[in-house]
Amino acid sequence: MDQYRYNAAKIRYLISNGELSNLLDGEDSDDSVTLKTQVGACVSRPSDNNKHVTGAEFANLVRRHWSEIPSLGLEKDDSDGKKTGGLNNDIRRSILVDCDKTRIHASKFICNGEEDTVERYCEMINSCQNDLIPPPSNDSGSEDGKTRISMPPGLRNLGATCYLNSQLQCLAQNLGFVHGLFTWRQDGATNRMSQVLSHMQSILARMKYGPLSVICTNEFATALNLENDEMQDPNEFARLLFDRMQESFRKSSDYRLENLLPSIFRGTSAYITKCHECNGNSERQETFMDLSIPIVDVEANLADDGVDVQRCLDAYFQPELLVGDNQYYCSTCAKKADASRVLVLEKIPPVLNIQLARYVFDIATFSKKKLATKVKLPRTLAVPTKPAGERGSATTAAANYILCAVQNHLGTSAHGGHYIADVLDWTTGVWYEFNDEKVSVLREGPKSSFDPNASNKTAAKGKCAKVVGSTDAYNLFYVEQKYLSQRSKIELKSTVDRIQNGMHTIDSGDEILASIDVQRIERYKCERE
Repeated sequence: MDQYRYNAAKIRYLISNGELSNLLDGEDSDDSVTLKTQVGACVSRPSDNNKHVTGAEFANLVRRHWSEIPSLGLEKDDSDGKKTGGLNNDIRRSILVDCDKTRIHASKFICNGEEDTVERYCEMINSCQNDLIPPPSNDSGSEDGKTRISMPPGLRNLGATCYLNSQLQCLAQNLGFVHGLFTWRQDGATNRMSQVLSHMQSILARMKYGPLSVICTNEFATALNLENDEMQDPNEFARLLFDRMQESFRKSSDYRLENLLPSIFRGTSAYITKCHECNGNSERQETFMDLSIPIVDVEANLADDGVDVQRCLDAYFQPELLVGDNQYYCSTCAKKADASRVLVLEKIPPVLNIQLARYVFDIATFSKKKLATKVKLPRTLAVPTKPAGERGSATTAAANYILCAVQNHLGTSAHGGHYIADVLDWTTGVWYEFNDEKVSVLREGPKSSFDPNASNKTAAKGKCAKVVGSTDAYNLFYVEQKYLSQRSKIELKSTVDRIQNGMHTIDSGDEILASIDVQRIERYKCERE
């Protein structure tokens, strides 16, 4: 069944890109064939007698042709980058990373350049990783200038659940979210949401500290009542899940849970409209859990390497003129008048979720389409903010945010495709690409990312390679630097205390992790024997 799901996922992805036409042309059947996925993407040969392949016919096509279909690269890589079949390779893997890169990450984003603090921080990383690294890697030592760390596991695709997998991988590295979720306890009778939260805790605990290289999400998906063969938009899925979680947290006896999601993701914005006749202002406040940012210069983008997120964000906050048919009705003037409207952020959440508006309505076809505009991803982002008490000031402050996760939509269709995630390990500074079961190290970070602060200097020295924007980047998570530093230190210390020193605190939810630690220790012991 796992092989069938794997092949079915490959076929659905290739269908969305229109890459199965030669295979269909080779069908033995006299009838023309149309493959149609649950998300609406289809490909067919021209014929008067088209038929849809569904159910048993689709399963037969998967089994007949899976060896002819190009791989999506879901084979496992060992720590040296070699492909393995995965028969006896279900143990969490490890890799060697440059010590200098870990130190740079710690110095720049965690320890504020304090060398003594950086040294202690890196020692804690090594101490923590020694217990997470599987055998026999933990007996092989480290090479000069490199340190060995454990790789996070992949997630099994249940059919079309790549959107779920990519979202979970982003959440697993969100240390504030994970810590808060582990404090949840079931109150009263079991209901659907208590099952969802319980399975979510279990999955995240195994992803963080479990012994396996691939984890199955079937129980979690079942509790959510998901159709495993039906793809969803990951951002819309997350909004609905968070809404249901918040409803459940409000009923909890732990007051901290009610504030968990708002304290991480919720910000406050204000639309300020100024009448050009009376110079009066009107204001409308809103809260948000994410920002949907239009991609600038969609039609007039002449740069081959694309625009960048900072430019899109800055354009989003530019004043809008309300003139002509779009005049503003001023209650003070009691008539329509020319006006300007601007959006300001009064409060920015620690984790800023930016959704690039990749999907737009095409008036020519009366359907949704995906924009192929290339967008570059700055690894640091200046987010403008102007609290209500500072409205009179001519200057706008900017908070420093760090790129920590990117959800990518592969494929050209707005109705199908495949989701993967590029995610930063907050504590070590190592980037990973999560493609369902396959996990790869991104030595230089996401391909379309760049350091906006270093690019000018390095370019002048001829050391800066040209960065080309991504046509797939869709959902971005930027984390406020102080929050990243605080949560990384807390996470690392609590993990070392729990694993190395046996300190388990009920308050921090460590009793949930204790069972996972036992599973890991016992499994690694069996591997050594």
